[in-house]
Amino acid sequence: MLPFILIISIILIITLLLKIKTFTTTFHWFELLCITIFCVAICSWSFNLYHSAYESLTVKAKYIEFFTTYVHFVIMYPLFLVFVLRAIKKKRSIKIISLYSFSWLIGYLFLLELDIFLGAFIIKHGQLLPLTIVTILNVFSLLTSIFFMKKFGNLLKKEGHING
Repeated sequence: MLPFILIISIILIITLLLKIKTFTTTFHWFELLCITIFCVAICSWSFNLYHSAYESLTVKAKYIEFFTTYVHFVIMYPLFLVFVLRAIKKKRSIKIISLYSFSWLIGYLFLLELDIFLGAFIIKHGQLLPLTIVTILNVFSLLTSIFFMKKFGNLLKKEGHING
């Protein structure tokens, strides 16, 4: 089942990358590239932190399980975070931004539970602690990404690379 999920995830990543290419109407191409790299980096840091630092949530040592979780949480999910940042950049209503953000957080937990169900993650000592840690790190990733997007956009405007 995991190889099938992995293939579907890779197809979804390709679709997301093609969709993100169209975001250049909202973002300058360099801004979009840097924000995407930042989202991947911060989500990668969070993933590596909670799967290696806490014994209550670990990834199985087998290659297919590790690669599947890596694709999900280090590549695919940060790309979904760019969609949330696009809604903020386009100055959507607070309801829409909240809906996107909440969907991103809930989707992350759903994907984590799916990987737990499929056996890619090993949970010790109950699920409450890992889910709490993951949620806190995801809120941190979301807020840090928003902060970076705002500061980086302002820097590019100040340097004259994008129009304000």
